[in-house]
Amino acid sequence: MKKRLLLLLALGCCLRVTTVQGQHPLSQPVYLDMGKVSLEELLDALEENYGYDFAYSPSLLPLDTQVSTQYQGQPLALILDELFGSLNISYQLKGSRIILTKPAAVAQEVRTVSGQVLSEKDSEPLIGATVVLKGTSKGTVTDQNGRYNLPVSSEDAVLVFSYMGKLPQQVPVKARKVVNVMLRDDLVQLQSVVVTGYGTEQKKEDLVGSVEFVTAEKLKHRPADRVDQLLEGVVPGLRFEVQSDDASSARPRYQTRIRGAASFSASNEPLWIVDGVPVYTGGSTNLIPGVSASVSPLSYLNPSDIESITVLKDASATSIYGANGANGVVLITTKRGKSGEDRLNVRVRRGINSISDTKFQVLSGDEFRELAREAYANSGLDPAAYPYGGEADTVNTDWYDAFFRTGQTSDYNLSLTGGNERTKYFISAGYYKEDKTMLANSTQRLSTRINLDQRIGKRLNLNFRMGGSYNKNKLFTPGDYYYTTRPNINPYQPSGDFALYDGVTGSKLFNKLAEAAQNDHSQNTFAVNGNVGAVLVILDGLDFTSRNGIDFYNIREDQYASRKNWSGRDLEGNPMGYADRAQTNFLKWISINRLNYSKAIGKHQVDALLGTEASDGRRTSLSGSGYNFANDHIKEITYTPYETQRANSSAEEESAFSVFSNLSYNWDRRYYVTLNFRRDGNSRFGDDVRWANFASAGASWNIHNEAFWKSKTVNFLKLKASYGTNGNSRIGNYAAKGLYSFGADYAYNNSPGAVISTGENPDFSWETTYMFNTGLRIGFWDRVYLEGEFYSNITDNLIDKVDVTRATGQTRIYRNVGKVQNAGVEFTLSTVNINYRDLQWTTDVNLAHNRNKILELYNGNDKSFGTSIRQVGEDASTLYLVRWAGVDPRDGAPLWYDAAGNLTRVYDVNNRVPVGSTNPDFFGGITNRVSYKNFSLNVLLNYTVGGYAFSSLRRNAESDGVYYMEDNQSKNQLDRWQRPGDMATTPKLIWGVSQSSMRNSTRFIHKKTNLRLQNISLGYSLPAELVSRFFLQHANAYVQLDNVGFWTPYRNREDRNTYKNSFSPYPVEQVISAGLNLGI
Repeated sequence: MKKRLLLLLALGCCLRVTTVQGQHPLSQPVYLDMGKVSLEELLDALEENYGYDFAYSPSLLPLDTQVSTQYQGQPLALILDELFGSLNISYQLKGSRIILTKPAAVAQEVRTVSGQVLSEKDSEPLIGATVVLKGTSKGTVTDQNGRYNLPVSSEDAVLVFSYMGKLPQQVPVKARKVVNVMLRDDLVQLQSVVVTGYGTEQKKEDLVGSVEFVTAEKLKHRPADRVDQLLEGVVPGLRFEVQSDDASSARPRYQTRIRGAASFSASNEPLWIVDGVPVYTGGSTNLIPGVSASVSPLSYLNPSDIESITVLKDASATSIYGANGANGVVLITTKRGKSGEDRLNVRVRRGINSISDTKFQVLSGDEFRELAREAYANSGLDPAAYPYGGEADTVNTDWYDAFFRTGQTSDYNLSLTGGNERTKYFISAGYYKEDKTMLANSTQRLSTRINLDQRIGKRLNLNFRMGGSYNKNKLFTPGDYYYTTRPNINPYQPSGDFALYDGVTGSKLFNKLAEAAQNDHSQNTFAVNGNVGAVLVILDGLDFTSRNGIDFYNIREDQYASRKNWSGRDLEGNPMGYADRAQTNFLKWISINRLNYSKAIGKHQVDALLGTEASDGRRTSLSGSGYNFANDHIKEITYTPYETQRANSSAEEESAFSVFSNLSYNWDRRYYVTLNFRRDGNSRFGDDVRWANFASAGASWNIHNEAFWKSKTVNFLKLKASYGTNGNSRIGNYAAKGLYSFGADYAYNNSPGAVISTGENPDFSWETTYMFNTGLRIGFWDRVYLEGEFYSNITDNLIDKVDVTRATGQTRIYRNVGKVQNAGVEFTLSTVNINYRDLQWTTDVNLAHNRNKILELYNGNDKSFGTSIRQVGEDASTLYLVRWAGVDPRDGAPLWYDAAGNLTRVYDVNNRVPVGSTNPDFFGGITNRVSYKNFSLNVLLNYTVGGYAFSSLRRNAESDGVYYMEDNQSKNQLDRWQRPGDMATTPKLIWGVSQSSMRNSTRFIHKKTNLRLQNISLGYSLPAELVSRFFLQHANAYVQLDNVGFWTPYRNREDRNTYKNSFSPYPVEQVISAGLNLGI
């Protein structure tokens, strides 16, 4: 090694050196194992592999001295201390140069200062924290217990403590020999490092794409049992809603939308990936089909195991996922082991659930009888034939009270983490149980996870990620009976047994309380998602990564309808008993293999990857049924008469193969370019269109890193833009294939027969989304950050069903016939309002606006669906209704407007017009976090502005007399017309006669503007001095409230049905819970 004078500038080539923002460069881990070598050879190796240049006088060092080089992740500072301490050599870091000098003799006494560095938040020791003597390059890093030792020669010395994600702290030494510190969270830089496509990591400052990163710290404040519920109001542009067609279930289906819905018939759900392995992605939803209750694969993942969630939104971030990235990608990273002492963490939470004031308001017994008599009298029917006499004239059953109860939630989690430089592990077990507020509904989940990382030598890393769960669900779905059943019906006989009763019209009225007690319905699921991987360093800067995973589900569902109630009897009322048994298995394997290259040359940084992804999935199901059981104690189908037994089975498969690549370049952390390309092949499409290409390009400019940028006010300024394509392959496995259905119904001459169920469609092809995104991020004083993005996503080759001639054996088939655009803006404001001593207060506000617009339809023709319409130039979710004009005060008759805007007393579907979209104008969330000493408070508000919603619930429950024979009605019916001159909102009630007033019209739409207080969480961390007495590392207690309040700006009576209680008869559950976290 040849060295010149100290002032000679050294220009060297170096491999990429990644230092996390806020972390001292000398804390970088070093991996070298060269055996015994000379000091000169060791310095050469450090220069070559870690990008530093040692500068010194040739006579300063004994270069031939033999030294050991078995370094397995030790920080560079410790290695330099060991090498040069005994030689009395000082080192100083200037840029990438380490200058070695002989210190001048000083008269001051050198003493060693020691201490421990802890996190102020939880009193945890900080491993690898940097301790530097201010004004020098002398320093060290803390060990696995957060402890350090550092020679100090002056009482005026000041120690500077720093750690990733923490605020640096300067502490004068004075005469002390022990200096302990507690570092606070850096409230701005906590999200500086994010996980992106295929698990690669980048600083947020270096991102080109549209990426949102959510840490476990933000997730832990919600008592949700599903991960998708945790993202509502936190990620701009992401909407999480209950599907309206399943709102009456104790387990409603949810839908997640990122930047709008881009498809009519294919899935609009994002791609969910856990530790690199995609979870189940079906056809139009992500739900795994069961017999009667489909299941979300996300319900099997324990939220306590999650380390972070990354949401990818634009083409630059998602196109590397190609055919699966059009709806966005959500990357879930589970917790991993860390070097240091073994740590046992215990988390316990108990809660109670109760129904909120969002329940649908129905008539009491007295109110129902009053309106029923009035409707009957208005009809002119014979008063002697009025059906509600006797007991029905006195009974007052509150069916909400009968069906709902106070629920309970228990959540227990245990985790063990630890390791060393070679081996790291995270092991967890969890038990979750919830007794729903709806009776006869409960959920139990037993989950476990094992995450291992093993370093073998200096070039091979192995990793293992495996999570499994067993879910046991007790199901009961009463449909709409808990709000439509008449209040003048008694569910019990005088003896206390359940009553069986007929309706006024002679139909059988199901006593759902009896079914809840007498029927059985269970669903048990075993799920496994995991992978085994390896990283092999081939050359410096070049490595090979392999990840091989599985996604497995076994669902067993059992149902039995008792002989004792109408659900288990035939039409004549004869006791039968009905049983269904079914089992579904889904197994998908996936193998992802890629080469990764990284090279830094001066100010140039190049990163590239090239990989393949192969997957194969198969779902099988087997079901059987039977009826006419001898009694309710024998429920096996085998014991039913042979002629009542039925069996069915099905199977489907799909496979895919992809090649993908990425090239990223940046110069001096100022100018960035990212290119992605992917080629996908999928068995779901016809042979001629099975393959498709997707690509993207993005660029960004960190203006604040420019030499000319001298602003002290604006500390961060970034511009970015991207454009590219993505696809959507989630159309169902056989939408393009010709399929036959076999069954007994198609038998001929006692031989099995079949009919065409799906016509062959070889030209059926991919939906392709063309994505444009541009954004600006600006930071002021390192305390206020504002980010804005504009996007325009156009989906072409849109899949829709079109009519075909019946000669084909079909009436409609899927074709690529449309085009739709989603364009909008997103804003995020993050502020550090107070960060003074023991008090911190931060605020995050996000706002999103998305405009959906249909650009093309098949033959340009409109397509209506009852309450909605697809029309070129309009939102795909446009409501298409007759406009309601109110009630005629003269006679109580309903009024509407015709298409020209004139009043009419005749309802005509041809008068329907577009009246607005169900999509809101704006939506988002507001999060406030306050911490004072050991206390912390988190408050989450979600809001929606604009948009309309049609309430089929109100339409059916405001029948104006039509359904009074069978069903209870909405409280809104009390505001009915009774006499001439009344300015009423409900027409004159007429028993059993339709006035068309309950047909689809704007009478049943609401504006969706609302503000929800979603969550409040208050926590307290016990002092370290106290918990240490109990041999604990930390202890934290907390109280959480979820679904606290709901407000709209519209004035309505409290006992009437407004927007908040007109769209889900199953009320929103308020959850109050308390918990304790312990570190042992």
